[in-house]
Amino acid sequence: HGYGEAILLYLCRFYEEHGKFEDDSLSVLEGVYYHKGGRIVGRPGNKNVIRNLDDIPMPDREIISHKYYEPQSHSIDSYCRGTSIFTSRGCLFNCIYCGGGTFWPKPVRYHSSKRVVEEISMLVQNYDLEYINIFDDLFHFSKSRLKEIVELLRTNNLHEKVKFGCQASATIMDEETLDLLKQMNMIYVGFGFETGSERILKIIKYKKASVEKHSRVLSWCHKRGLMAGSGFMIGNPMEKEEDLKATYDFILKNPMNSCNVYHTIPFPGTKLWDIAIATGAVSMPFEWKRFNQFYHGDDFISCTEVSKDILKKWKRRIANACSVNMIFTNKDRFIGKIKNLYIAYKKDPAVLKVLLDKLKNFLGL
Repeated sequence: HGYGEAILLYLCRFYEEHGKFEDDSLSVLEGVYYHKGGRIVGRPGNKNVIRNLDDIPMPDREIISHKYYEPQSHSIDSYCRGTSIFTSRGCLFNCIYCGGGTFWPKPVRYHSSKRVVEEISMLVQNYDLEYINIFDDLFHFSKSRLKEIVELLRTNNLHEKVKFGCQASATIMDEETLDLLKQMNMIYVGFGFETGSERILKIIKYKKASVEKHSRVLSWCHKRGLMAGSGFMIGNPMEKEEDLKATYDFILKNPMNSCNVYHTIPFPGTKLWDIAIATGAVSMPFEWKRFNQFYHGDDFISCTEVSKDILKKWKRRIANACSVNMIFTNKDRFIGKIKNLYIAYKKDPAVLKVLLDKLKNFLGL
C-alpha cells in the first residue's frame, strides 16, 4: 500500500544482511502485508509516501532486454519502437471500481516538467524511440504543468522526434488542453467512458460525468486529427438491459479509433468491492483467476441483477459493435494494412492462415 521504493530498498538490504525475513523485521513497516500463521497481516499507512517524485531516480532501463524496444505494437497507428512512462502518481477522482484512488495516497503528485522532458530526451537519444505512452491516470490535470512540458519539448525539438499517447478524463477536458496535447505531438488520447448509460455513469464514476460530454470530447479530438478511444464495462451494480443497450448504441454512434468491452471486476479496497461483498457477488475465500476482465469461465463475477446469459449476449453484441466501430473509424489505416498483408501473402502464402487467425480474434469468433 502506498509507495514501494523505500520499502523495497529496506527489504533488499535486510535480506542481503540476514538471508531471510522474520516477522519482527516486517511488522515495523507500514504498507507491507505478509503471511503469518495462515493469515495475512500488516500495517496500513502512508509514511512511505515520497513527497517529491523527482527524488526517485529514473528507471534503470539497461536491465531490460533491448528487444523490448524493437518495433512492435506500442503505438495505436503503427509498429514502432516505443515504451511507457509515468510522470505522476494518483488521481483526483474516486470511481467506485478503481484501485488507484485507494492505492495512491492523495494528493496527486507530479514529476517536475524538467524531469519529465529529461526522461523523454534520454529515451529518444539512447533507444531511438518513436512512441511514448504516458501511463498517468490523468496526465493533463495540471494545465500549467502541461504548458511547461509542451514548451520544453518544442524548445528541444523533441516533438518532431517522438509521438505520444496518454490517458485523460473527458469531464475535465477542454479544447485548449487538446490543442496543447496536439502541439507536443500527442496522437492518441484514451478516455474512461465505461458506459453509454447516463444512469450507470453517475453510479460508477462521479456526478459531473456526462455521456453528452463524452460525445463532444470525441468530436473535439477528431476535429484536431487526434485519435481517441475508450474501454467499456458491463456487469455494473444496478445495471439493467436497457443500460447495456445504451452502451451498444453509444459505441455505434460515436467513432473511436480504439474501443473494447470488459467485465466489471471488483477489487479489494474499492467501493465496488464492498458492494460485491454485500450483494454476494464475491465471498471469502475467493479465486484470484476470476478477478480478470478477460476471464471467460461460467463463474465470472457479476455485480448486476441482469442474468449471466443476458450479460454474455450483450457482451458479444457490444464487442461486435466495437469491432465495427474501429474498422470504419480506422478505415484508411485498415485498408493500408490489408494492402501490406496482400504483399506479404504474395511473398509467403502461409501468411493467410495467420491473417485468418488474427481476424477471428479481432471479431471475437
